Amino acid sequence: MHFNGGYTHGNWLFTDEVIHDVDSYDFTSSYPYVLVTHRYPSTEFKKCNIEKREQINPNFAYLLKVRFYNINCKYYNTFISQSKCSYVDNASIDNGRIIRADCIEITLTDIDFLFYLDSYNVERYEILESYNSVYDYLPKLFIEFILEKYVNKTKFKNVVGKEIEYQKEKNKFNSLYGMSVTNMIRDDVIYDNITGWNEKELTNDDIISKLNQEKKKCFLSFAYGVWCTAYARNNLLRNVIKLDDYAVYMDTDSIKLRKGYNKKVIDDYNNFVRKKIQYVSNKLKIPIEKFAPEDSKGITRMLGLFDDDRTLW
Repeated sequence: MHFNGGYTHGNWLFTDEVIHDVDSYDFTSSYPYVLVTHRYPSTEFKKCNIEKREQINPNFAYLLKVRFYNINCKYYNTFISQSKCSYVDNASIDNGRIIRADCIEITLTDIDFLFYLDSYNVERYEILESYNSVYDYLPKLFIEFILEKYVNKTKFKNVVGKEIEYQKEKNKFNSLYGMSVTNMIRDDVIYDNITGWNEKELTNDDIISKLNQEKKKCFLSFAYGVWCTAYARNNLLRNVIKLDDYAVYMDTDSIKLRKGYNKKVIDDYNNFVRKKIQYVSNKLKIPIEKFAPEDSKGITRMLGLFDDDRTLW
């Protein structure tokens, strides 16, 4: 399975320029928000045969290997990483991101696939391989544990005498995503008195054996982490394309905007998050106060919202 992390990139319109009066917005705990509110692959992936986006069933997660022909970005900001492509032909590159190309091949989730089709003009595409898994929410106990850490972190933040408790809860809270994408399958490291330390490269049979061992004992799925970052990127980038020529720089869970942007885009997204959290709270029968606890000053801190960091510089 192909892993892709956070989106970090600047708008080429503003390369080598100093931009003053930039507004900054950060998602409140972007990864934990998508872990507790979005659905994830819940069954073993099985090979399927789909040929176009219209065949994608919203109740299934898809892992796809796709070949795009004559692909050209619609926006000033660009999104597909050249390094994540297994094949690239005759491309124009924007600091590692593809502006246009005659042909690329890439393995990606259904979330990324749909976003790329919306953000790039594509002459045609071929789905070379496809696998699917049933979408479902993460186990309720895990969701409740994430929310417990969020409540505690929020309660202890900026409280004199609770600095250690805050740091402990914050570390636990932030590690929950990372645990799902920790690579446990590594080359063996061997020491002997003659040659010292050496790495023994794993064979395909070794890798398959270790994967089967991990499947029996792991308590989190690698797919959780893959879809977590895909959802977080999608939440950010769907807003970026609406604010394209005002979006100066993005970094995983934040966006920097020059003056003149449409503030309604930010407000509309935050309203969407509030409705989504209300829906999930009702669906999973988890009190909404867990998703939106009060801090030490009595201010409600709801997960996932764009938080105004005020004007920079």
